[in-house]
Amino acid sequence: MDIDTLLEQRAETHGDFTAVNALYTDLSAAIYNGNLDVVNPDSIVYYQYAVDAILSKLSRAIAGNPAEPDHWKDIAGYAMLVVKQLERDKVKYKNNQENSSGNN
Repeated sequence: MDIDTLLEQRAETHGDFTAVNALYTDLSAAIYNGNLDVVNPDSIVYYQYAVDAILSKLSRAIAGNPAEPDHWKDIAGYAMLVVKQLERDKVKYKNNQENSSGNN
């Protein structure tokens, strides 16, 4: 399959590139102007990546075919990756706290 055919197929499910870009830009401006940086600075990298990925997938769903299940599966997948990381961080934080209190 040549690249033009692939791009035409993706435009049907993912939307027009310009429309997706405009939506993503508007959504990310709204999110990042809302002080995302106040979250735990140690975790901001994966939060920010997940938010960016979710915004990208959401923009594709809105501009493209919102009935495409893969858009919603991808959004759920990125959200669950953050949940799993938060759970790991919680365990790590708890273990660090226990180790710190045991040394006093």
